[in-house]
Amino acid sequence: MGIDMKRLSRILTLSVLLIAIPAIGQDLIFDTDEFASWQYPAGLVNVTDEGVTVKRFGATENAVADIDDHSSITIGQFGSRPARTPTNQFSADRIRDQDETTYWKPNPNDPLQLWWIELDLGRVVVADKVRVIFPDEEGARPFSFFSVFASPGIPVFGSIQPQIVYERIGRPINNNTSQVVEFNLSMTGLNSAEGAHLDLSSTMNFDLVRFIRFEATGATPDAALAEIEVDGVGFNLSSMVGTPTRREDEEPHWGGTTWTSKDRDCEGCGKGSGADEMLDEDVGFRTWTIEGSDKGDWRKSGVWQTIDFGSIFRIDRVIFFPIVAGRSPVIYGFERDKQGSWSIFDFLTSDGSPSNRADPVTEGPFHYDVLSQVENSGRHMFDFRFPPLDMRLLLWRVTKPQQFHRALQLFVYHAEGYPRQVEIESDDLSLGGARSIRRIEWEGDIPEGTRIEVDTQTGNGFDSITRYFLVNGNEITKQAWEAQRSRNRGPVVEEEVRDDTWSAWSDPHRFSGQEFQSPSPRRWMRARVRLISEDPNVMPILRSLRIVANLPLIAEGVSGIVSPNEAPLDSLQSFNYVIHPSLPATVTLRHTLDRVARSQLNRLAASGRIPTVTDSLVDVTTDSLVRVSLTTPLRAAFGAMESVARTTFTMSPRRAIFDVRFVQGVDLHGMLDTLEAAVNDVTVTLDAEQQAAVRTPVLELVESDAGFNHIRIDLPERADSLSFGQVSVGGVPVEATVETSSDGALLINLPMKVLADSVDVAFETRLIRSPSVFRVDVSRAEDDDNAQGVVPLKFGADQVHVPDVAVGRELITNFTHKVVFTPNSDGINDTYEVAFTLVRPQVEVEIKIYSLDGQLVAELNEPDIESNRPVYTWDGLVGGKPVPPGVYLTRIEMKTDARNQIMQKPLHVVY
Repeated sequence: MGIDMKRLSRILTLSVLLIAIPAIGQDLIFDTDEFASWQYPAGLVNVTDEGVTVKRFGATENAVADIDDHSSITIGQFGSRPARTPTNQFSADRIRDQDETTYWKPNPNDPLQLWWIELDLGRVVVADKVRVIFPDEEGARPFSFFSVFASPGIPVFGSIQPQIVYERIGRPINNNTSQVVEFNLSMTGLNSAEGAHLDLSSTMNFDLVRFIRFEATGATPDAALAEIEVDGVGFNLSSMVGTPTRREDEEPHWGGTTWTSKDRDCEGCGKGSGADEMLDEDVGFRTWTIEGSDKGDWRKSGVWQTIDFGSIFRIDRVIFFPIVAGRSPVIYGFERDKQGSWSIFDFLTSDGSPSNRADPVTEGPFHYDVLSQVENSGRHMFDFRFPPLDMRLLLWRVTKPQQFHRALQLFVYHAEGYPRQVEIESDDLSLGGARSIRRIEWEGDIPEGTRIEVDTQTGNGFDSITRYFLVNGNEITKQAWEAQRSRNRGPVVEEEVRDDTWSAWSDPHRFSGQEFQSPSPRRWMRARVRLISEDPNVMPILRSLRIVANLPLIAEGVSGIVSPNEAPLDSLQSFNYVIHPSLPATVTLRHTLDRVARSQLNRLAASGRIPTVTDSLVDVTTDSLVRVSLTTPLRAAFGAMESVARTTFTMSPRRAIFDVRFVQGVDLHGMLDTLEAAVNDVTVTLDAEQQAAVRTPVLELVESDAGFNHIRIDLPERADSLSFGQVSVGGVPVEATVETSSDGALLINLPMKVLADSVDVAFETRLIRSPSVFRVDVSRAEDDDNAQGVVPLKFGADQVHVPDVAVGRELITNFTHKVVFTPNSDGINDTYEVAFTLVRPQVEVEIKIYSLDGQLVAELNEPDIESNRPVYTWDGLVGGKPVPPGVYLTRIEMKTDARNQIMQKPLHVVY
């Protein structure tokens, strides 16, 4: 019997298929294997099997131990080898291998003039001691006669080949038999200066060293040298700042950067040079230089430098080497006319705290404190020593510069112990689909005085942008690129950038298990972990990080808005909080096939017959029994259909599935009726010849979301006068049950699960904070643990401002008290009550009763119940007896850190 397909299509119904999704754990766990791929300052932070650990700094550093980590301009006669000698070069590196059982021996057949060895530290260091260590065993004895020389790496001026200028730092007075001989270093001839934390000695017990030369002055049988050690005064943090040069050369660094008014304008010459030269640990070839003049503002005058170390360190020493005219030991012949006096300059420090008064171009948006203001009288070396300071940035400035200023180096030293704070940061991490993140947990060793904090960002995806470049590297517009000659066109680069769903960094997660602070659900996340220590002797160790997540109730997220966004102070005000679930980008329509239709489809599949898909708008034939992409279905129903990305038809033995995928971010709330009407015109013909059609199909709108039926609204403060209004779903009032939790939150249970409709909750309450923030979560009543946060529909949509709080000076409002009471125990008006609303938090309130002659009668105790409107009571008894009748004075004193307020009210006791 034939089937009337038009009649059949009219009886199709649109229904929502609610798929119950259990709260399956979707946790993400990061441990040392994953942390190794994160971004962190390697060497300062180390990822090992033990966990994420932090370097501990010593009081001194052996500058020989890490020679291979440094490099500088090669000078001298034997190339770039760290250890070089004209005799037995093959064993020269043994003097720096940190093994006293190995040694270098000169060839006894070589003349004495060749019995020397040089060691290049690869950079200049501030050192206070040089130590030579000899073996003393059969075939290897200490040198009896020798001299030790040192050089900061200053070449001989005017020589054709670079030569090192050495000065002898010591030799043994008598024939040496000791295995260990030490030589102290010093710097002399320093002029005077004045400034806080400044060592004003004319002789300092350290010097600049890059090269060490050991030279035999007499032959010793079996003479051998095991080690040369150079004691640096500490770890120079300047050596690990991520300067532009170190980044360009891909040298190791710990992040941060440095800049000056003429940063990287040229290499150590001309009107200005980059700030790199001040931190490059080279005094032989590169100097920082600037040509400027006093313009009345040190920022505009241009003689300054800012250094960002990237992390917060504990710094207790800064050594500064400017080139002072006629005084500095390093003056190049061609620079003698370009030396400044450095008569007045300052050093300032910052721990990275923000400031809106700073100039972001000059010192960055940070708050600085003055470390020292120096008045100089020709001194060319400045050693600042101070108690350890938490420091991320260091700034020096010349307040009234002359025409020329030049400087050698700036050394910054870490105090003994651990740094104050370091960070590691992940890349953008895929969550494997939309995830509702509930909280963050971590495991590790966290000694007393340390802590771990985690910041997060979340987003849903990325956009692709196309960038156009010229051959010289300059970026231009597409139109300008197309207008160029082909020889001028550079590469066209496709680049992924975050879309507008990404959030800013969250508030810190300060304890393990804290509720997630970024918008959720999202598909991507980035994490930043801080290891923090208040005690230089201990540091936390991070072992793992767990992101506790569930499949979201609404995959595309839930947003909300409260209205009105302004309210009077402490007055009962009506509010509406409207929750908007975001519909998914894909809607699936299912034709469920009955038994007869499934049988027909199986026969067609076996015979190779091809079914067709027909609707009133398009006729498309499949090329298989599996899948066909429909290029234009339902186009007329949706007009131009700019919101449709693609549609797909899939046949299976049980059903025909018609998918409509919408472009990202399209709001489908207004499209459902149109979608239903268009789909009701769709028919599926299994065999065009037999006209056998689908029988009694049911058309279903398939949603993968679980939905919600429970809402929690955390009110801005404990509500003492809260009343509940109406709840509407999709604009229709519903019978919802409402209760208040023990912590004052509003709990709403809906009679149905919500997937796509908006939910409007009406209520009344009082507000006394500005802004007052409403935090909302949705969940399922049967699984309240899987809660999903409601994010503001737009910035500030979850806030209500109370203008009277912002402009008012009152600490309390709505003050009431009994003017007359009778404490005679008759049960009527026996208790004196004082009540008010606290406008500002952290207000300490004292209420005392005085007689008119000023005698303290009673002091009212603070109520046990926490409330924004506390009620203080007094039973009128003193020592168990009622007070005499008469007039008393109630004195209310309100105390805050900023100011106090006092209020006095008369009280009448009658019997």
